[in-house]
Amino acid sequence: PRVLGQYTLKLSATLTIEKSDDKVKTQQSVLDLLSFAKEKKLEFNVQRMVENMVVQLEKVMDTQKVLDEKKTTEIPKDFTLPKYRVKAMPKLEAKKITVKILSVEELQKKMASKDFTFAEPILVKNATSLFASGEWDKVKRHWTASRLMGDEYLERELKLEYWPQDKAKNRMAMVNNMIQMEEPEMIPFSRYVINCFHGSPAKPKLPGQNTEHCEQTVDATTMVSNRSELDQLGIFGEIQNALPHMAKFRRALLEASGDELKAILGKKAEKWMRNHDRESYRFFVFGPSGSGDKLHAENGLPFFDILVHGSKRWLLLKEDEMEKVAQKAREALEFDKTSAYMFFEEKLPELREEFGLKKYVEANQGPGDIILVPSGWFRVSLALADSISYYETILEKGETLAAVTDNQVWRPDFRQYRLAYCYTPETIEELPGVSGNTGLLGWLKQAIEKVALDEAITGILDVMLHCGSTLALDEKMPQLKVRDFADNLNMAHKDLSKPVFAAAMSEFYKYFAAHKDDFRGARANLRFYVYDLPFSAHSDTLAALHGRIREGVPTPSNCDFALSPCTELRGGGAFSGYRPYAAEATFLAKLLSAPDGVIVDDPAEATYFVVPFLSSTWCFLAAPKCWVRCGGLRPLNALLPLLTHFNASTAHRHLFLASDSTGDLPVDLQMQPLTLSYGPTACGPGSGAILTPAPVTDDLPVPGPLEFSSKDLLVFAADGVGSRPFRREAVEELEQWQKRLPHLFSVARRDTGKSSPSSSSACPACPPPPKPSPAEWAHEIRRAVFCPVLPGDNTFRMRLFHAVLVGCIPVVILFPGGSWYRRHGPPVEWSLPFAGRGVDWRGLAVELPHDPQQEAFRDWAKRLVPTLLGLGVEEVRARQQKIAAAVPLLRFDFRGYEPDAFTGLLDELALRAAAPAPDSLDCFDPRERFATERCVSGSESVAREEREIYGVVACCPSPRKAAADALTPAVAGEGQQKKRRLPCNLHTPGRCMRLDFDSDEVSSRNESGAAEAPPVGDVGSAQERAAFRANLREHLQAIFATGRSFDKYLPEDQLCGFNT
Repeated sequence: PRVLGQYTLKLSATLTIEKSDDKVKTQQSVLDLLSFAKEKKLEFNVQRMVENMVVQLEKVMDTQKVLDEKKTTEIPKDFTLPKYRVKAMPKLEAKKITVKILSVEELQKKMASKDFTFAEPILVKNATSLFASGEWDKVKRHWTASRLMGDEYLERELKLEYWPQDKAKNRMAMVNNMIQMEEPEMIPFSRYVINCFHGSPAKPKLPGQNTEHCEQTVDATTMVSNRSELDQLGIFGEIQNALPHMAKFRRALLEASGDELKAILGKKAEKWMRNHDRESYRFFVFGPSGSGDKLHAENGLPFFDILVHGSKRWLLLKEDEMEKVAQKAREALEFDKTSAYMFFEEKLPELREEFGLKKYVEANQGPGDIILVPSGWFRVSLALADSISYYETILEKGETLAAVTDNQVWRPDFRQYRLAYCYTPETIEELPGVSGNTGLLGWLKQAIEKVALDEAITGILDVMLHCGSTLALDEKMPQLKVRDFADNLNMAHKDLSKPVFAAAMSEFYKYFAAHKDDFRGARANLRFYVYDLPFSAHSDTLAALHGRIREGVPTPSNCDFALSPCTELRGGGAFSGYRPYAAEATFLAKLLSAPDGVIVDDPAEATYFVVPFLSSTWCFLAAPKCWVRCGGLRPLNALLPLLTHFNASTAHRHLFLASDSTGDLPVDLQMQPLTLSYGPTACGPGSGAILTPAPVTDDLPVPGPLEFSSKDLLVFAADGVGSRPFRREAVEELEQWQKRLPHLFSVARRDTGKSSPSSSSACPACPPPPKPSPAEWAHEIRRAVFCPVLPGDNTFRMRLFHAVLVGCIPVVILFPGGSWYRRHGPPVEWSLPFAGRGVDWRGLAVELPHDPQQEAFRDWAKRLVPTLLGLGVEEVRARQQKIAAAVPLLRFDFRGYEPDAFTGLLDELALRAAAPAPDSLDCFDPRERFATERCVSGSESVAREEREIYGVVACCPSPRKAAADALTPAVAGEGQQKKRRLPCNLHTPGRCMRLDFDSDEVSSRNESGAAEAPPVGDVGSAQERAAFRANLREHLQAIFATGRSFDKYLPEDQLCGFNT
């Protein structure tokens, strides 16, 4: 009623215009509305309202015009607008710029020379004059956050991988004992800017704390709808870069064959073409203040980086300095896994002050500054303000192009087989290097037969695209001589069919290096003559192992055969089981990296003759059903004709590579007086086999005070139980302790899974827990103070080396006779490397005595934890100090930065070389001489391993002044004794050889009560023993006397159905 009583009624209307609305279109709609009002002669006040709307819109349009004109002339100073900007951090700038600085003029002068190269990083300050007039201003206007967020093409086409802050720090997580990768969110560019750059006055983003995960490296071609937009950034026309020419060729080929590709590939064509049309050599790097990636190397190519907006701090160091410091500090500080912000804030001062980081350069980069970085440098860069930069990789050298082509097309030793798609199973041997490689040939034939047609087609297209883009450089960059390179590459692969040993092995172990002091001092006079054996003895075996064995399972191992430091993230079937036995190849690779003069061509100069036959690796391929037992194989039948300097008088100087347990070796190698093996040695310490550590490839720190003090578990135990009751009893006892103290115990059953504190053996219906992954096992063992290492099928246990290398005190069973293996078994001094020569095995371990004839093993298991808890702090610390002293001798340093296990093995060889030549070779059957009692295991499957732990034959060099059989009972145990010396009874020229059988004496000794166990030398009836002895005598005569093949059977020949 009050409204009706008023004389005037005022109404108002609001027109809302969003930022994304088309203002011109809106204005035209309002003008059309005004025309309609006038045409229909609507009320005057209605026409007046619409006219007011038109006037207001004209003002908006005029203002927008002014702003647009201002944008075309105004040069933005920052990447982000002030109200959204993350606070800058100028205090974190480098205090001193140590990188080499050049002016633009100096850089241009250097580039003008034909031989321009740069071996160290270069900073070019204020390099904007390299751009054409006005182009730099356009670049700064074009590449801002506000413009990019409003780019409809980017919003529609580009999606970035983004890990939120809580996931970014741990992209790889351990879930249910498995490595699980955190999946990124796929977000548009505008969302990325909001997430990482945009704060507010009420809630600003803190640099580093909220932004360290935010750096994004984006393929530059995905940021533009037309590649010509990037042309203004191509400022180094003087640099001959092959990558743009290769990209242009690929693009032209794809455009020309688009219809054909769609017909061939069908629905997959568009995705395939999109993936192969990417250039991947030009990138933009975005990052708010406080962001930056971890310390890392580029992809092997040099690059330049120009900062468009913002501010950055750079630190660069060479690869050798990086690895030198990493050996000491990687695990202590995890500096190579932390963000750039944490690196500069916390890690860099510690690296300098505590770990000796010295050889590096630093730079502060501002807008318009360019950093040029050669290949082989590690770098870390931190955004000190909201930043965007552009960087471009460079390929200008022929040898680099050759390596890139190999890596993309055909490099079997690094799992690149793409060229094989272009061949059929019938023609596959035409591939470079395949015809003489039977292992690789067989595997490739099987693989090609299984390839589906669509997979083969895409593989062939990949090869054509890469090879075509490479050959196209012949016209654009003739100095690369790509056609000559292609011909030479093909010939180089064919040359591998020749027996050039060093060249073949270098393809597998090219990154190994000996330490600079390995061949100095007492080792300076060592000289090695390496036999030039066929590839089937070494490199072909490795190729087959990586190809047929590693790649023959659904989920291959992520690691290689001890080629480089690596922790397995998953089990890789048989290949993972073979990796611990790679020491023979590791030793050989280290030897091949020796300085000039160590490996000699003249046999007369040789201290030792090295037989580069990878026997253990070969056994895996030759006797897969036997796994590692190769007693029935006769490799020397084929090798002896090639060992032209081998005879009875030089046998003690012929080093055979056999990194396996002695009893698992071919009899041919068991009888050799000098082998590199895992033992035990039947000849006693300092004679016979040289015992080597296993090559643990996990990237582990050297245990020290920091590593020892960071341990937070009392006990970690991971063991397979299987049919071994003693292991089951020990694990069950430890599981009970884990229930009571779950924060101090971690127990895992390797053949079932990790034990849960709440699990119970009384729940047979409960599903078994998942098996622990190798990566989890490697992580857990580093946390523990004590690691029980129970006896295995033989004296070699990889778990023992792993425990010591991470500073975990091994807990072992001490049997009567001084063995960790069985009662009166091989003593520690005869079973483990460097015992008494740098490694105090008994001093670093906790030896818990157990006599199976006096105590049930369950009682031993119950004593285990109370014994550990009763150790004093000083007792634990003393053992840890002995571990720290032993570790350098028990690890192989792939890069040769420090003395290592290889150095220790050379010391052993030098010591033996300095001793007088042996008077004779004394051969015997260890089963008759040593009474290793079968106990503890309770498993019939390992009965033969126990009985033949030393093998079935041993030939020991006997010193001139002492009998080879003079054993020390205090060390060797009750089951061994001094024996008479026999006359030479094997007819071998140049060396006395004796063959001694003593089973009758052992039997009578047992009857007298010296050893209570039945004779372990019971190899059958008297008739069978006599046949074995006669056969063995002929075998020894054939090997050492005449150098001919042995064509009669030994009992071992019946293993797995193999013949000689």
